[in-house]
Amino acid sequence: MIVLSAAYPAPTHKGAWVVKVQSVFPASSQTVWQKLLQPATLQFIASPLLKFTPQGRATLPNNWQEGTTIMLRLYAFGILPLGKHSITITHIDPQNQTLQTTESSAMASVWQHRITLQTQQPGQTLYTDEILMYSGYLTRMMARWALWFYRHRQKRWLKLLPTT
Repeated sequence: MIVLSAAYPAPTHKGAWVVKVQSVFPASSQTVWQKLLQPATLQFIASPLLKFTPQGRATLPNNWQEGTTIMLRLYAFGILPLGKHSITITHIDPQNQTLQTTESSAMASVWQHRITLQTQQPGQTLYTDEILMYSGYLTRMMARWALWFYRHRQKRWLKLLPTT
């Protein structure tokens, strides 16, 4: 269940916008955290809207690792090429269940993404996507698209999580 969905100008970065989407997931934060660390989860929750194909390697790694950069090719609906996309895992904090990336592509020169998990009550996790983005004159349009896309991602998460 999505509890917050907002896009607004970034107060600290001129011209940038922030997109924030939060949902309560019916699973423990540990269950969500374990899935979050798997690149296959990104593939699943982004589909069918976006597909990521690794450049120069046959498959994505089994788990995200802090400090690694992955070069990808990005496709809309799995077929329309959108160019190259770079994801650098800048911080993984298992204690606070936070994962941060710095990303870039032809469409967005700045894309700083932070995912945080917080236990709400036993078996419930508040999941937050927060993205600081800049795309030049396309920033506002990209922010609106990202808001729609991250709502989609969070709804797809529910298909990955065990049902009770």
